Amino acid sequence: MGRGSGPARIDVALLAAMLNPAIFVILLGGLLLGYDPAVLIVVGIVGYTTWGVLKYIANRQSRE
Repeated sequence: MGRGSGPARIDVALLAAMLNPAIFVILLGGLLLGYDPAVLIVVGIVGYTTWGVLKYIANRQSRE
């Protein structure tokens, strides 16, 4: 980092846009490979909740 520059800002909108299809691929791959459905349900709940929170943060940042 250069002198006087603040912390790097994360593009939360881009992160949220990339996370949604990534979670879908993880869940679909888990189903095709025969992973335990209970584990996939937990991964889906945690993943899509994280995606929703990131999308909410991105919307708040875009309004400011």
